[in-house]
Amino acid sequence: MEEQTKENLEDLKELIKEFDRDSLVERAERYDFLLSLESRHENVMFHGKIPLLAFEAAGNSYINAKFIGSVVLAQIVIEQSLSQMFNASGVNSRNWNFPQLLKEAQKENWITEEEHDSFDVLKDIRNPYVHYKNPLSKHTLMKRMIDSGEDENEVLEKDAKHALEAMYKIINKFTF
Repeated sequence: MEEQTKENLEDLKELIKEFDRDSLVERAERYDFLLSLESRHENVMFHGKIPLLAFEAAGNSYINAKFIGSVVLAQIVIEQSLSQMFNASGVNSRNWNFPQLLKEAQKENWITEEEHDSFDVLKDIRNPYVHYKNPLSKHTLMKRMIDSGEDENEVLEKDAKHALEAMYKIINKFTF
């Protein structure tokens, strides 16, 4: 049994090496996009483990073409970060939904109208991935593929790029 496991591991290692070779250029291009979003300053804004882990996972998901993961994780980073800012200022935002959190952050001048709009679009992109919708409903992957004429991967990658750009608006803004 142990010898069978070693054989399986060797086979799996070869599959991973082949995948790595075949996808290296695409992954490097996606990594380059991520690097283009960074402010080049050390990020010290994370005051909790969840937003930091979500931030790292969002980037890793994008690099590895797991685009829906990037979308969901980017919203986690934004929501957790804004909630932490309210908490640090003595405001209990625990029961606020994402739109209310954005509205209150804009009132505090922590985010601009343009940033609010970008985060709101992210919510619209994310919702059909997280909550079941009829496949032809507004904002669903299928509906957007039909409307745009783009294939699934193109729509998913655009969604991930928008989500990551939105996430970096918060990351870069509050990095010291």
